[in-house]
Amino acid sequence: MEFTILVPPIRSILRSYSDAPKLDKVLHDRLKKLTTQSRVVILMKGNPQEPQCGFSNAVCRILEAHGVLDKKDPITDSPIVSSFNILSDDSVREGAKVFSDWPTFPQVYIDGEFIGGCDILLDMHRSGKLVEELEKRGIGSTLKAEDAKK
Repeated sequence: MEFTILVPPIRSILRSYSDAPKLDKVLHDRLKKLTTQSRVVILMKGNPQEPQCGFSNAVCRILEAHGVLDKKDPITDSPIVSSFNILSDDSVREGAKVFSDWPTFPQVYIDGEFIGGCDILLDMHRSGKLVEELEKRGIGSTLKAEDAKK
């Protein structure tokens, strides 16, 4: 009895970093602009007034607890937080996963820096590190680090 083993080409099995998805310049620039349009940016399902998933809602409630969600910049009077509904644009939704190297939503950016998703923000909130981060960046928080740990 003879057996034949079918083996797919090695290239289809092994992926190198060079094979990782890349963003074209136009989409990269769009995401850069989007994630720096305000001090805190949430790429989420829905919007802060009507989140369309529990994780997006949790991120909004955390930012609300810190007094950041509805806060305005004292100089420009523009909102500190803005959001983008990823359900409205497939290219942004897929591109943001590559841009941040993070596969899920919501995604939170502070001053253009990717902070994390719901789980990371929740951990930062519980440990008091979110208060520290917001204070360090001059955004501020209505919570004290000790209160956040409770």
